Amino acid sequence: MAPNLFQKLTYSSEDWHIMELALYQASAILRRPAKTHHHSERLARTIMSLFDRGLRDPSFIAVGAADRENSLADMQRLRVLPALTIQESTIDARARDTLLGVPLKQAFHTRH
Repeated sequence: MAPNLFQKLTYSSEDWHIMELALYQASAILRRPAKTHHHSERLARTIMSLFDRGLRDPSFIAVGAADRENSLADMQRLRVLPALTIQESTIDARARDTLLGVPLKQAFHTRH
């Protein structure tokens, strides 16, 4: 007999235990508190999503959830990268135009 909709939408105590283990393991991988970090709820939702997709090993769930969190953090860092790139390109242009602190035109200027 196929489980009814209510059974599909509820978790057993064993299911909650697996997801809780995955949360603590993922938090350890990420080196942050499991329940007080500002992205703890997002991590928990990711863990629940992975569980709902059929994963049952807490270690696999934890690694997958931590990987997703790291990807999201990388994307957030990339949002501020264009501002940094402009500053870095300005610095690079200045560095390129100098040789050991001496402007290139002056360093390679030869007198005839």
